[in-house]
Amino acid sequence: MKKILRVLNVLVIAFAALVLFACKSKEETVKDKKNPFISNGSEEVASVVKDGKKLAVTNGEVYLTLKVSNGANEVVNLIDEFLMSDYLAKVTNEDLKAAVDKEVFKDDMTDEEKEEAKKDYLEKVFVGLGIDATDIYDQRILDSYKLSLAEKAYTKEKLEKEIKEHDEAYAQYEALSDEEKEKAEDPVTAPYFTEAKVKAKYDADHVSNYSVILVTFPTIRQASIALQAIGVKVEDGKWVNADGSALSDDQILAKYIELYNYAYSYKGLDLNKDSEEFDYTATELNNINPTTFNRVSKKMVSFGEEGTWYIADPFETGSGSLFVFALKIDEEKVDAYDDLDDDAKKQARTDYYDALVEDVLTSQYIASTLGALRAEKNITIYDTVIEKDYSDVVLNYNVEFNKTTVEKESVVASVDGKEVTCDELYAKLLSLYGIPTVTDLLADKYLLSSKYNTYYQDGTWIDADKKADLEQLIEAEKTNFKNGTYSNYGYAPETSTWQTFMEASYSVNTEEDLLMRFLLDAVETNYTSKLNTVIDKDIELSEAEASALWTNIQASMQKKVDEYFSVKGIHLLVSSYKSTTDYISGATPLDPEEWTEEQNTKAVELIAEIVNYVKESTGTYKERLEKIVDAFKTCPNKVGDYTFGEQAVKTTLVSENGNATINVSLYKGYGLYVKFESLGTFTNGKMVEAFNDAVKAIYDAEVAAGRFGDKSVVVLNEEAIKTQYGYHLYINQNVDEPKYAERTENESYDEDSGEMKGNGTYTYRYLPTLEEIRIYTEDNSSSSLSSYVKNAISYYYSGINSELTGSYFTLAKRVHELSGLQFTSSKLDASSFAKYVSYYENYVIENNLTLVTTDYLD
Repeated sequence: MKKILRVLNVLVIAFAALVLFACKSKEETVKDKKNPFISNGSEEVASVVKDGKKLAVTNGEVYLTLKVSNGANEVVNLIDEFLMSDYLAKVTNEDLKAAVDKEVFKDDMTDEEKEEAKKDYLEKVFVGLGIDATDIYDQRILDSYKLSLAEKAYTKEKLEKEIKEHDEAYAQYEALSDEEKEKAEDPVTAPYFTEAKVKAKYDADHVSNYSVILVTFPTIRQASIALQAIGVKVEDGKWVNADGSALSDDQILAKYIELYNYAYSYKGLDLNKDSEEFDYTATELNNINPTTFNRVSKKMVSFGEEGTWYIADPFETGSGSLFVFALKIDEEKVDAYDDLDDDAKKQARTDYYDALVEDVLTSQYIASTLGALRAEKNITIYDTVIEKDYSDVVLNYNVEFNKTTVEKESVVASVDGKEVTCDELYAKLLSLYGIPTVTDLLADKYLLSSKYNTYYQDGTWIDADKKADLEQLIEAEKTNFKNGTYSNYGYAPETSTWQTFMEASYSVNTEEDLLMRFLLDAVETNYTSKLNTVIDKDIELSEAEASALWTNIQASMQKKVDEYFSVKGIHLLVSSYKSTTDYISGATPLDPEEWTEEQNTKAVELIAEIVNYVKESTGTYKERLEKIVDAFKTCPNKVGDYTFGEQAVKTTLVSENGNATINVSLYKGYGLYVKFESLGTFTNGKMVEAFNDAVKAIYDAEVAAGRFGDKSVVVLNEEAIKTQYGYHLYINQNVDEPKYAERTENESYDEDSGEMKGNGTYTYRYLPTLEEIRIYTEDNSSSSLSSYVKNAISYYYSGINSELTGSYFTLAKRVHELSGLQFTSSKLDASSFAKYVSYYENYVIENNLTLVTTDYLD
């Protein structure tokens, strides 16, 4: 398969039930067997005219290319269409639409997401199947699913028959006496679907539900203060009022709800014991914390029952990082499979039969079953390349496949009296993959006829030495083949032919064509090396500087200048989480879009108080921010008078001079957390967009003021930076000097000396000139270039050059050479060709390159 088609593979949708692939195998093709071919191989299938020269592709070239890349898969599909005729007739359009929906849509998609999914799918269908459709239910698309649904229906029917026979044999075995069982030959001692499989299905669907009030704290200090906040203390393992008076069960429940509101008041919930906020499945409860789940499910009774139904003193879990209060309101336990009686287990087996069958019907199982059917119907493949590909696949399924020495002139395969001709296979291949394959081959034709082919033109070799070199490559490859180098890939010289190897490996069937294939590789190397024409020594500097390519390169380099920054900084993140447990476990914070409006307001207010505190406090900026973090760890979630260890508990953080106060407990009551991070030195593109933009603004201002390097000053960004993680207070500690090619110190009049002298400010030239780039390209160690110029070339230009002369841009450019040309074909649609060329070049560049854009193609 050629280079362009390799890139296309990422776009192709696998519609066939049996996916063929190459693998190492010791199975060999049959030696000395001539392959069948299409009847019109020499006829032209498509052409374009470039610079007055017609570039044409023949049916034979396209067939050979497609046979190697997709032949085995489509031969199988044609055979299966014959074998599955009865099942194909039963597939309805409703079935097909359901299959498309399953492919295109996911659960809970918005209308906008569905429209985007449709668009993406139609693009994939166009590139993967050659279907240029505007509706996902286009009949051609629906029909592409038909065979796979029929194959699944056949396999399911066969499987259910096997299950029935197996279970009948099991029932017969179970009816035997113990003595008869011992004497039975090859007994079926278990049902097709074992007890373990039924149990797994049942238990996954039958999960107990719990109603539990869970309140968690990161420290015992926080937990103790929380009890004070709701006016409760613990005596003899029970909750009592702060004055020591007893609490009824209903009052304890009410206090627990008050405790929950203390911890999560920002949710603004009106709660009672029946609130859904307290409902968990066993799975959800276990995911929160396994220790908590075990305690609730196994060691606690429900509210109102005799025993432990609430936790008075929080229990510790998470290696001391989590302290948990729990009150079990109620539970709805379901019987586990093991607890069912025989009748209930029998019913479960019936209930889950369809799901268990579906589990068996994997793509591999279907492929294996169909492989066995083809073997039963005596599948025979007369083409050695397709034969080997098919053999490699069925070998993985332990399906018998017998190769043949029989030759056919025009029949590629047969099964149960049905013959598949090469012409029939070619028509199928062309309808599915014709446009991309013809585009690839036309791009090859363009290269071979272009100025970049300095070795061979118009049927004549003009460079005998190059021809000799390429012929040596062929001889070397032939020697490798004869020496068994490719034996592990199914091409052993004892059983395969050089002809088959050429076809399978290079999509050619003569050594002359192989010579052209090697020539094409050499010409492509020339082509790629000339894509960056601005450094071509044969082009005058002034001409190169006036070129569109240099304009594009300058624009790309300037973009790097405009986006560049390099700074060192620290920040404090104000965030919120679904729960204390998420915060402690290091889960991703909630996006502020999921916060309440009041939380967003309070976060901005908190940042303002932090800014004031940082200004008024002492110590390093790191120390100032860490004091804030410590305060958030120790302060309670609610403003009030509390003690811990007989000492008063602070609810605010006050600067040393008393001029700044952070109302920590107030903000904690809104479910806000803070986190300090040292970001170190970072550059553009390393942070999320909003943060990146804020830092870039600081950098630009500092550079404009001439403050960088040793002259940098600490910049406190007073405005909160909102990202998907929360609100950030950022402090910039250092700004690196810009990357430049040349720096000139500005002068001003010095009154003492009466002369013009450097004043410590600079004028920069950031970008290297084309002349400097050409010198660097010739000799990157040239002493005529300063180290600053070399660094600027490396930073601003080298990446662009790498992309410009890399494989992806080459692919896009090769196809772009065909854009706008008049496409002529009796079998392929010209508008689809034009659409494909445009789509392909854009796809390759936009998905694989970052500096070079589609503007570079012209």
